[in-house]
Amino acid sequence: MIYENAFSDDGSVKEGDLFKAKQESAFALFDIPKTKSDIYKRAETDKNGNDFNEDIKDNKLPKKHIKDRTEEKFVIGQVFNTFILCQSGNEFLMIDQHAAHERIIYESLLERKRKNQIEQQVLLIPMIIELSTKEMNDIKMSLEMLNSLGFDIEIFGHNSIAIRQVPLIMGHPCSGSVISELLDTIHDLGDNMKAMEEKALLQIACKTAIKAGDRLTKDEMVKLIDELYKTELYFTCPHGRPTILSMTRGELDKKFKRVL
Repeated sequence: MIYENAFSDDGSVKEGDLFKAKQESAFALFDIPKTKSDIYKRAETDKNGNDFNEDIKDNKLPKKHIKDRTEEKFVIGQVFNTFILCQSGNEFLMIDQHAAHERIIYESLLERKRKNQIEQQVLLIPMIIELSTKEMNDIKMSLEMLNSLGFDIEIFGHNSIAIRQVPLIMGHPCSGSVISELLDTIHDLGDNMKAMEEKALLQIACKTAIKAGDRLTKDEMVKLIDELYKTELYFTCPHGRPTILSMTRGELDKKFKRVL
């Protein structure tokens, strides 16, 4: 359960709560949690198709993280419109909202793709993209893979494609920038379909996730943290960065010289 009563009625953090001092000083307090050495590897495929997410999944989840799932979360607020602060048992947590949302979207995409249930948005006006001969050959080779991710792409003329449908991610259609990056990925990775698909999923998750600088409402923060802790690898984003930094009550007491 996630508590919300750290907020005033207008959604701001209540006066007298954790950060009355300068917010900038808080960042010096945190260290990345000590977990298995490979948890923060790059969680994307290389050109040989090695899936680093699989490396992590093959390891047993540390006991600390099993406990974290069941610990009650007390949401405090948001700083710099980028990090969500909350209390979990005896720990103070700072959560990267973009990294957290990436993890949520990525695992949702994987599950929906496995079940062939990726939702789509029909474009009122198809997106026509002109390509070079090399790009066109790359697209033809990867057309089935792209359409399996929720796109509806057709060959349109000699060196053009028509995109008629795009995947819906958390209720929002993929943007043109996602499609442009996917075309670059196809060009870079050549005929390695496994690596290409993994990279495409990572790009879709990254580009459609909440960004650093996005102001979130109280309800949005609560929902984000709740959904994050339902994911399999909630402690790292798909690229391998940590989603959560933590400090115990004892460590805070030492920082403030309350105890020796």
